Amino acid sequence: MKKIITKFLAIACVAIASSVTVFAQGTLSGTVSEGGKGIPYATVALLNTVYGALTTESGTFEVKGVPAGVYNVKVSAIGFATLTQAVSIKSGEVTTYAPSLKADNLQLDEVVITGLLNPKSALQSSVSISTIDPVAIANAAPRSTAEILRSITGVRSEASGGDGNTNITVRGVPIATGGSKFLQLHEDGLPVLQFGDIAFATADIFLRADNTISRIEAIRGGNASTLASNSPAGIINFISKHGEVEGGSLASTIGLDFNSLRTDFEYGSPIGNNVSFHLGGFFRQGDGPRKAGFISNQGGQLKANLTKTFGKGYARVYLKYLNDRTAAYMPMPMQVEGTNSNPTWSSVAGYDALHGTLQSPYLQTNIGTGPDGQLRRSNVADGMHPVSTAIGSEFAFDLGSDWSVMNRSRWAMNSGRFVAPFPAQVGDAASIAGGITGGNPYTLSYTTGEAFPSNANGNNLLMRMHLFDTELNNFDNFTNDFSITKSFEKVKLTAGYYKAYQNISMSWVWNSYLTDVTDDGIRLLNLADTANNYTDNGVLAYGVPAWGNCCHRNYDTKYDIGAPYGAVEVNLTNLNIDASFRYDQGT
Repeated sequence: MKKIITKFLAIACVAIASSVTVFAQGTLSGTVSEGGKGIPYATVALLNTVYGALTTESGTFEVKGVPAGVYNVKVSAIGFATLTQAVSIKSGEVTTYAPSLKADNLQLDEVVITGLLNPKSALQSSVSISTIDPVAIANAAPRSTAEILRSITGVRSEASGGDGNTNITVRGVPIATGGSKFLQLHEDGLPVLQFGDIAFATADIFLRADNTISRIEAIRGGNASTLASNSPAGIINFISKHGEVEGGSLASTIGLDFNSLRTDFEYGSPIGNNVSFHLGGFFRQGDGPRKAGFISNQGGQLKANLTKTFGKGYARVYLKYLNDRTAAYMPMPMQVEGTNSNPTWSSVAGYDALHGTLQSPYLQTNIGTGPDGQLRRSNVADGMHPVSTAIGSEFAFDLGSDWSVMNRSRWAMNSGRFVAPFPAQVGDAASIAGGITGGNPYTLSYTTGEAFPSNANGNNLLMRMHLFDTELNNFDNFTNDFSITKSFEKVKLTAGYYKAYQNISMSWVWNSYLTDVTDDGIRLLNLADTANNYTDNGVLAYGVPAWGNCCHRNYDTKYDIGAPYGAVEVNLTNLNIDASFRYDQGT
């Protein structure tokens, strides 16, 4: 009996406590509008709390279970100036709040964090800044990360290789080599790789845009060179969602005239005690935009983060796992007629340059010697195959007395492979085969044994193909960026130290092949005369003798980068002055 009474009292106490808690809570509801018209999908967030909501299609919102008190409520929407107002919420009551936003299509009031030691609005910044939100990304209908960058004013992005291996630069700065030699690609404020122009391992290969992206910020020139290493042309930063307001999305993309299926998902929410999370990614499978004859695109990405908000700052940890395989496209055989001053370009007979591909179901395996002379076999279908596991953290705090501190840190374990067929030489059968045999009479046959006909594929063409087969053994990197700021009435002084390590261990193990030329799956050929067999099941050479045996090599390097930096900001009535310096040291 005593146990029963004790349990009853305990239940009663819990019920009373629950009732008091419920009674001490209130509800915030209303409509976000502009000129009397509701604004859909606006964000209503009670700052420094886990409470918030997204507006409906008619602009209405409701936030329940808010403890009584006075809150700074931030209301933001794409294309509108952000509004922050103090709102008092009373116990057991519904507080009506109807904020009216002003149109800001240029988003000059949006706070920018990329390339700036102290976040500020685009209007207040002294550098050229562009921001791309999820709506603008969707409207651009990009097929790859590189195609998103074309939406940024002043950025040149040559998305010629598929989902990576893109040449990127800023207007006025040349593309000196492949990749992004003078421009840094960042994820959540830190570089994907320390160098953007590593052959066959460009930074965008290890970067995938999906629905976890909150926005993309870009600065061009200005103080970009002093706020990141290897970035005189600019910085492009992919910023993730953090789940401050509960919500998510699920979307699938299906190819209409090619076999492709991709599903993106993301969800985030506050989970209590000023903690929020966000989780998302994508998975895809298919041929890609060019028909390879096998599944050439397969894999995906998973990202997650957890954020704890404090009264004077926040701390965050995050994780990314990328394992994605996509076709790597090289130049296509073309026919050119006319003169140098007035050329006429067209597809070669039997090969449609707009839809064809050098990837083929008849060339799935590359066999040869590895970097240390051992027998090696690779899957040509790997294409661009990045594998990346990244773990990161960041925190920012107001220390009081106008002092603040920020630190970002990430460790990324990167590896993978880059395999792509390259048309080193295309010509009629007599010139290609005769050049290899030295003019001796020869026989040509497919590796299946059938003879190569006199007008094969309607073009009688042969191709000397070099297979770019590169192992990305170890591209691990570690980055830490620490800064501290002191604010005065109109001046801010910042000092920081950047430390990074980057491994570049890769092996080039290329081979040469002899093939026909067709967009229906190129086939391997055997070439022989009375004295010699010049190919072995289509392999013309182990290596690339036609290019001076250039492409059988190993790299194994480790980079150590240190960079102290500083900045001063002067905010006058109608004038902002920024000055900064950086001293980069690399070994």
